[in-house]
Amino acid sequence: MPVLQSLRNILTDKLRSPLARVMKMEEKYDPVKKGHFQRLYDYYVNDQKQIKLYTQGSMKILFKQDTINKMLLPYFNITRRIINRLCVAYKVAAERYIIVPRTVSETESKTEMIPDLGMQKAQDNYQLLLEGSNINSRAKEWHRLSKLLDTVYVQAIWRGDHLEYDVFPPHKLMVKENADNYLLADEVSYDLTTPTGDTQRVFWSIDEHWITDQQGRPVAGRNPWNGVNKYGILPFAILRLREVENHWGEGDTQLVDINEKINILLASLNFNAIMQSHGQAVAINMDVEGQFQTGPDKVITAKNVPGDQTASFAFVSPQPAIDSNVKLIDWMIKTAAMSRGLPAASVSIDETPQSGAAKAIDNIELFEIREDDLEYLRPFEKQLFEVSRVIWNYEQPDKKIAEDAEFGVDFVKPEPPMTRDEEMKYKKALMEFGLWTPVMDAIDEDEGIDEEQALAFVRRNLEIRNELNDQYGLGNIGKILEDDQTVEETESTPGRTEAL
Repeated sequence: MPVLQSLRNILTDKLRSPLARVMKMEEKYDPVKKGHFQRLYDYYVNDQKQIKLYTQGSMKILFKQDTINKMLLPYFNITRRIINRLCVAYKVAAERYIIVPRTVSETESKTEMIPDLGMQKAQDNYQLLLEGSNINSRAKEWHRLSKLLDTVYVQAIWRGDHLEYDVFPPHKLMVKENADNYLLADEVSYDLTTPTGDTQRVFWSIDEHWITDQQGRPVAGRNPWNGVNKYGILPFAILRLREVENHWGEGDTQLVDINEKINILLASLNFNAIMQSHGQAVAINMDVEGQFQTGPDKVITAKNVPGDQTASFAFVSPQPAIDSNVKLIDWMIKTAAMSRGLPAASVSIDETPQSGAAKAIDNIELFEIREDDLEYLRPFEKQLFEVSRVIWNYEQPDKKIAEDAEFGVDFVKPEPPMTRDEEMKYKKALMEFGLWTPVMDAIDEDEGIDEEQALAFVRRNLEIRNELNDQYGLGNIGKILEDDQTVEETESTPGRTEAL
């Protein structure tokens, strides 16, 4: 009996090992689905080699392999341009903060808003977290990839002395879905490549965390927790920008399909322009041997032609449909953009410059898309904050963010650029209402300084200005110029001097 129990324990441990559990995830992971998302991702990151392979694969339906081998494969990637143009929620970095309640304190001399000290401390610590992270650059990435792929995972990971965020597209993850909610995950695994070129596998569940080699053996020095997940949560937030019928969704496959068809037309257009510009050699009633092949370096031979046809050799000039193909490509690009809420001018190289009013009208639908995206981005940001707080509090126990701290995020609506005159008038109006000062601009120009340093910087500049005014009389320069003008007018007017 003890022997059977021992064998049972060994078998149970084997089944519970991260390798065995990952293997079960691999069995359920559809390689076709993985390849599907890989293709969409390759187009977005502009992987030239893969894009050409996808184009060649699709061209086999229309062309022989020998013909494809002769073709140059120029390509035009509209996928990245359209996706980036659609995603404007993080065009200006979002403002993330802890809401600090304030109470009114009235004294004989003044009325003050007193902040909750506990929440103010949480706010200070949270800003420390953000300042050391890469959240603003990653935010654009997770928004754009989720727009194309439907679903992305964002991992909050502690590196050295700060928190960073990594974005994972679907084809780079293996996930065990939650039995009660297919939109959630119970276990997550992914591969990473070390600087030496080795592949390691990272495994996460609520209770376990392993880093193993490809044989499932824990990597020495990489598992200080001995397989225990001390965070007690999956360190991932999941972003989806639309409702999906399975865990991952399908992504914007149509956009990539259109892009691929455009590249096929472009390859064919280029091939025709090069090859058919030479003309086609044709020999009639000439004793020329050879296979029936086409191309400027091949001769089409016709023997024993009936009638009075004499021997001849000539180049026949075909009429490739260059213009019609160019128009078709342009139409497909514009259609792909407009069907997603973008103006044709955003992808066309032939459009004339638009007025500000026309641009504003064209962008109405784009801002409507932004508002739709915010409905998904707000809860995602909240989820990411919760994950970040758990990891930060574990790694920085002396700088904790309170558990009851309430998270807030503001998405700044991008505004069209103003001229310098418009900007100055706008800022002067804001300053009248106490909504702007030059100190704010000083902080924006140099994110490394705080409000006190920016105030000292502005004050010093004003002191220098006043010193120069006093030394050189620059403060009266306007009056001096005006007096000079008066003198000139006086000297040029006959009789004016005597009258004065």
